[in-house]
Amino acid sequence: MPHFSSDKLIYIIDQRLAIDKIKRFGGLNIGSASCSKHIT
Repeated sequence: MPHFSSDKLIYIIDQRLAIDKIKRFGGLNIGSASCSKHIT
């Protein structure tokens, strides 16, 4: 059984959810806009 970091697994799932949100809300423009909101 290979060692699988749960942090890495959570990261992968989180990324997939983020991609799903971007697709659902109509493109990368909205995705990057919400990203810059989180940063600032």
